[in-house]
Amino acid sequence: MKSKMLILSLMAFLFSSLPGLAGTMIPGKLYSLNDGSVITCNLEYSTGQGKIEATNPTTGEVFKGNYTVIFVSDIMGRGRGMMKGDQGTIIFLTIEFSTGTVWNLPVGYGDGEDNNGLKYQYQTNPK
Repeated sequence: MKSKMLILSLMAFLFSSLPGLAGTMIPGKLYSLNDGSVITCNLEYSTGQGKIEATNPTTGEVFKGNYTVIFVSDIMGRGRGMMKGDQGTIIFLTIEFSTGTVWNLPVGYGDGEDNNGLKYQYQTNPK
C-alpha cells in the first residue's frame, strides 16, 4: 500500500512538473447525439483541475469552463466538468482518460448533457 501511494505521489509530481506537458491544451471533440454536429474542444492537461474551452462552429457559441479529475489508478483518471456558453448553453461532462506521458498526451472519452437535454459523446485526440 505504501509503495503504491509513493508511486502515485511520484507520478503526480512528475506529471505536474513536466514543463512541456503541464498546461498543454489537449484537442477533443463533442459529438451531438441529437444531430451529429461536432463541437471542437480543448482540455487543459492537469493532474487535478483544469480548464475546458470549446466552440460550436454551427452556432458560433463559445464555451469556457473547468473540470476536476481524480485518479482511480496510476494510469486512469475520472473527471467531471462544466462549460458555459456565451449564448446560454451549459454542458456538463463526465470524462475518463489515461494519464499520458512525456511522449503521449492523455487519451480519453466521456459523456455530456446540456441544459436543454441534448446529449453528447466526448473524445480527446480524435484522429
